[in-house]
Amino acid sequence: MRSSGSDEGKNTANKSAWQTLGPLMFSGTQLAITCLVGLFLGDWLDDKFDTTPVLTLVFSFLFASVAFMNFLRTIKNTNKK
Repeated sequence: MRSSGSDEGKNTANKSAWQTLGPLMFSGTQLAITCLVGLFLGDWLDDKFDTTPVLTLVFSFLFASVAFMNFLRTIKNTNKK
């Protein structure tokens, strides 16, 4: 027979680890997707207005900075818990 006391402690530790890692994994994915959206939006606008690298650079840096600020906020909130 297995003892339920030690299994219960392991399950609680695993649950706590996933609760901590979950927002961080989502935030990393969100960071990458946001950067790509800025890149593609800038590229599309450059093609539309014939301003080739200007809007791509502007939107890439703008979206990347917003995504990074959100990533740092998520890390800060995770550390508070």
